[in-house]
Amino acid sequence: MVEEEEWIVEVEGEIGLVEVEEWIVEVEEEEWIVEVEEEEWIVEVEGEIGVVEVEEEEWIVEVEGEIGIVEVEDEEWIVEVEGEIGIVEVEEEEWIVEVEGEIGVVEVEEEEWIVEVEEEEWIVEVEGGGEG
Repeated sequence: MVEEEEWIVEVEGEIGLVEVEEWIVEVEEEEWIVEVEEEEWIVEVEGEIGVVEVEEEEWIVEVEGEIGIVEVEDEEWIVEVEGEIGIVEVEEEEWIVEVEGEIGVVEVEEEEWIVEVEEEEWIVEVEGGGEG
């Protein structure tokens, strides 16, 4: 188990900085698999697409400055982001995802997920207490 430890992993010439708390991180070639309290995050590090699954909530975010798809509670949200910004609010959950290959901010259940995508650098920070 990891507590307040910072993991830096270089994936095929690309680098990703991940701060996790009691997280399990596995790196396989170009795929990052992160499991957090029954929450499975699958992030493909290639500056192309990122897939995240959380509590039966499937978030599909294509990081190429083209389109972002989010499915939550049988609700499918399609946000076309091309140099613009998409803001979604769900049950006191505010999701701010700026998809232009730059930055994405998501807040869910007192858990703040900050994902910065800069060309080839992905920064994922998770701040929030979880019962473990």
